[in-house]
Amino acid sequence: MLNLLLRHTALPSLEQYLPTILQLVLNRMMANKTPRFYKLSVHMFCVFSINYGAATLLRFMEAIQPNLLVNVLQQVYAPTLEYICNSIDLVAGCEICVGTAKLLSEEIPAIRDNSNLWGALFKNFVVVCAKTGTLSGTSMKGTEEEPAGLLVTGLLNDDGEAIGSGQDFDNAYSKLQYANIPQFSQLMVNNTISGGDDIFGHCCTMSAQALGGLMQQNPGKYQGTINGIAVDPAYGSVFQAVFARNNVSIM
Repeated sequence: MLNLLLRHTALPSLEQYLPTILQLVLNRMMANKTPRFYKLSVHMFCVFSINYGAATLLRFMEAIQPNLLVNVLQQVYAPTLEYICNSIDLVAGCEICVGTAKLLSEEIPAIRDNSNLWGALFKNFVVVCAKTGTLSGTSMKGTEEEPAGLLVTGLLNDDGEAIGSGQDFDNAYSKLQYANIPQFSQLMVNNTISGGDDIFGHCCTMSAQALGGLMQQNPGKYQGTINGIAVDPAYGSVFQAVFARNNVSIM
């Protein structure tokens, strides 16, 4: 449900509620340290990055806590990669691929200038893309979502105490609960991974455009990392599907 909200609501309509949404997700993620919820959180961050931009995600996360986005990517995304690959459907896989490409390519120095983190994220992108490619010929099952009501159950604050009764929290959540959010925004059509005859092809094109632009701006900067992954026979099809198919050179 939360991903549907992010997919189909323009940023100006949702912006005032995003700090509350992100804080709720992060608090629940700290309280419920399971691969399934980590995967749902990674998916949500990727949907956010697709529709509003990874730099916008960084802005909101930094307002909560400095370096929070980098810490989440390092401590949650990589350790959950195997579970993600074993549990995604086609739509979720495509959204995680494109969202990761956005995180890799947008103007976020903490990612782009950190070779270890950029390399780990690029490897995640390739692995998830390879898995998603194997799903592209299957029927869609619908994205695994956690009911919105569970999102605010058992949250903890920074001191490990249960939250949900404080006045500030009550006011913020009430605003979110009764927010007048449009059900659909035409602005999101071109950015959203949606239905069609070739959803994986659409995913590959969006990813190639994002990463191809980064390579043009930074010739040779990421070559060592890319070459080290590209030589693995298991991932040759990814480079063919994403980059060669879209006439984008990153080698």
